Amino acid sequence: MPSADRDLPQLLGDARRWFDEALLAALEEAGASHVSPTQVGLFSVLDEDGTTVSELARRMGVTRQAAHQAAHGLVKLGLLEQAPDPASARRRLIQRTPEGQHVHQCASLALERLEETLAERIGQGSVAALRAALEAPWGPVTPSGPVRNSDGGTTFPGASRCSDSFEQYGHALAAAHAQGGVAEAAAGHLQPVEQGGDEPPQPCHAEGRCCQLVGRRAG
Repeated sequence: MPSADRDLPQLLGDARRWFDEALLAALEEAGASHVSPTQVGLFSVLDEDGTTVSELARRMGVTRQAAHQAAHGLVKLGLLEQAPDPASARRRLIQRTPEGQHVHQCASLALERLEETLAERIGQGSVAALRAALEAPWGPVTPSGPVRNSDGGTTFPGASRCSDSFEQYGHALAAAHAQGGVAEAAAGHLQPVEQGGDEPPQPCHAEGRCCQLVGRRAG
């Protein structure tokens, strides 16, 4: 698929996979124990003095169970160990073992070389711009979908057609409800609502997301 047709999360995901696969290959070539990308991510957010599993999960953006499983796998490999938390007798810290510290150093060196390789391929300026864009604050997370101005106007082309399609969907549900078919309508099995003929509703495209509503006409 051409890159122009792909959204930013997909491109970022590909970039992440490029680094993950190259890093794992470098570690394997260096004779380090085989680890998963999630375990590599855990290593990168681990404090030198140790970190709790709940804090690791927060930093990695995963569930506590996922972080625990990743840490447990590295403990079995002899790369991590559990130690008492000096600040709380009820908590345990996850720390690197000497072998784990060696793997961490290998990974850090490999990542430096990967950045150098990337700079050779796409240019040092592009790498610097990419880092600056990713390090810049992006602001709070906002809901996806049509965003309206204070005057009620939509902020991107095609959003008004999305609103029209949702209005048609609402009318279809109301008609189905009046004829005793609301359960079928709510189940998402409605045929296209009539638009003065047999043509189905036209899809709308807002920021590359199709808002076409497909269902069965009530009655």
